[in-house]
Amino acid sequence: MDISICGNHNELSICMKGMCHKILTENSVEYQNINMIVEKYNGNIVLIQNKDFECRIMLFF
Repeated sequence: MDISICGNHNELSICMKGMCHKILTENSVEYQNINMIVEKYNGNIVLIQNKDFECRIMLFF
């Protein structure tokens, strides 16, 4: 799995690529836990399923 984290003045971007599709599905407990944090910071989650699975999380402070 490849994970990158970037921070800017009032936002945090987390991108995961690779095998995280086994963990993060929209019905999984892990997804629901992450979604609670994302909602707290008015962010969003994007799940992209193509050749490689990708999850992008944006948090705003």
